[in-house]
Amino acid sequence: MITIKKATLKDVKALANVGKKAFIIPHKDAIPEEIMAAYLNSSFSEEALISEISNREYDYNVIFVDDVLAGFSKIIYIYKKN
Repeated sequence: MITIKKATLKDVKALANVGKKAFIIPHKDAIPEEIMAAYLNSSFSEEALISEISNREYDYNVIFVDDVLAGFSKIIYIYKKN
């Protein structure tokens, strides 16, 4: 069964892990290892994700398959939400 829910601060650690995996898979052969590591450490750090999840201009959703985190979605609004 697939379940989608809005990400909360409780999801940050798991979201950091799945976000790194999701980025590595399509980019591992195109980006040098040291650049990849720097990007992953800044973009998918728990601090960065806390900042974005707390920001009203971002919406994160976590996707579960049979109660196991399988992915996420990230929406960045190009206008300010009320």
